[in-house]
Parts: sequence; C-alpha cells; structure tokens
Amino acid sequence: MLVGGLGIGMVVRALLSRHRLKPPRYSDKPSKINSITVVESDPRVIALVAPHFTDKRLTVVEGDVFTWVPTDGQKFDSIWFDIWPTSCTSNLPGIAKLHQRGKYWKRERESFMSSWEVDYLRYDRAQEQRSRWGW
Repeated sequence: MLVGGLGIGMVVRALLSRHRLKPPRYSDKPSKINSITVVESDPRVIALVAPHFTDKRLTVVEGDVFTWVPTDGQKFDSIWFDIWPTSCTSNLPGIAKLHQRGKYWKRERESFMSSWEVDYLRYDRAQEQRSRWGW
C-alpha cells in the first residue's frame, strides 16, 4: 500500500491494524496488508510521528508525492492520498494530478486508488457550478 501523507498517523495506524479485520463480504481477497510505504514531505512530521510506529511493514520516505518516484518499478495494490490540511474544492486539481501519476504505480488496473474527501469535493464543485448557472 502507498499512502501520500503521514499526518498524525491515524490512517497508518488503522491500516497496520487491518490484519485483525475479517475480509469484507464483497471481496474474496485477503485483507492483510503486507507493507505500507508513506511519502511525507515534512521532516518535522516524520520526526514527530514516525517513531511511534515500530511495525516492520511500515516504510516512511521523506519526499514530495507530486515528484516522488517508486524505487525499482515498485507497484501497489492500494493507494491513498491524504496530503491536504483543509477540505476545499481548490484541492481537486492536485488530486487529479496525483491520480494521473498514481495510475502508473498501481499493480493492476483495478487496484484501489483514492484521496481524502475526493467524492465530497467533486459533489461540492458540482453544486457550486449549478449555483453559478442558476440550476
């Protein structure tokens, strides 16, 4: 799994505990996560949060996910981007850019990829456009 953004580690903690969860009813794929690579741009966040994780499945890389490139053609079964400090429609161009880059990092075409609040932001943008046109 690839995670863009470490933040306070909430997403990483949930993912690392996923091995204790039952597989979803709609999936026959195992839910165990074998490894997580986190790309975090702020060394202060890494210094503050990363030491609280001792799980060997976790690798934290300092870098900008907009320019970062996986090593040795590494591919991921799941990708989650969570780098925005606020939820606003102005994040959508950055989300689109990351999803464009991320499609080359997915192991399979059907591999999961999403971003924090992307569905809500797309809905919100559509509402803004409807208001603008008086719909």
